[in-house]
Amino acid sequence: MWQLFFNDLSSLPLAPDFTEAWKRVDRLIKTYKARPINIFGTRICCDNSIGNLQLTKELDLQAFCRNPAGRILGTLLLGLIRHPYIIEGSAEEDNYLKSDYFLDKNSEELSAYGLTAALLSGSAGIGFVSEDFWEKCFFYLVKKDESGCERQRVLCVSRPDHFQSPDFSAWYEERAAISLVTTELSPEMKKISLRDDHGKDTLDHFARKLINSPYVIEIVNSIPFNPHIKDFIKSVKENGLIEIVLVSTDKGFGVVVKTTGRNLRETKAIATILQEQFKT
Repeated sequence: MWQLFFNDLSSLPLAPDFTEAWKRVDRLIKTYKARPINIFGTRICCDNSIGNLQLTKELDLQAFCRNPAGRILGTLLLGLIRHPYIIEGSAEEDNYLKSDYFLDKNSEELSAYGLTAALLSGSAGIGFVSEDFWEKCFFYLVKKDESGCERQRVLCVSRPDHFQSPDFSAWYEERAAISLVTTELSPEMKKISLRDDHGKDTLDHFARKLINSPYVIEIVNSIPFNPHIKDFIKSVKENGLIEIVLVSTDKGFGVVVKTTGRNLRETKAIATILQEQFKT
């Protein structure tokens, strides 16, 4: 189960007045309440200076809590906070110290402690919508170290409906435990369709081995010769299709296999299994 990490940069620009600050805190809490509780835990990770977080020029979060109109919301937010962003001595801290991370905001690089902590923890951020920039779900951090620069994508929610968005579904799909399904078709029921080309006998012999896999639904077709391909798995598609090349043959005979993969992660996992079982 993951925790959400407060996006400290989302407090800027500051709210112009108390009313706007109240709206920001209110929406943040509503977004938190909308989280899938089976995915995210009961805390928002932040550093221990959250009470000093500026909401307006004159008002930090502690002062917001002292205002009768903001006491309930502010106290609730402070009660959700878990310190710190990154636990001392953790693998996340080790990775953080090895590299520098910056948010790519409209071609400007900004230090982003909260989003970096979310990225290193494999989790997501949560923040205010202080400007239109924060309305989206995905943001890019630039990782800089001795080997160069690398852009990495991090999720940050700021509206309750973000948890129902395609972006969130894609993020979760990338991280959720893979549970592969098998076909109910027996090997005798699975179709084998091959072009009448040179090497068909070799491919047919191989295909009849492949259809014994419970993850293979059918052999869709043979593919053009690939004599220079060195990889057994030529391509993997999110619709469950895998192109396999018999790298042991001079001409690189190959087949297109329909599998039970329901998305790219599952199909990649099945491709790994097929390679382990059938590569010669």
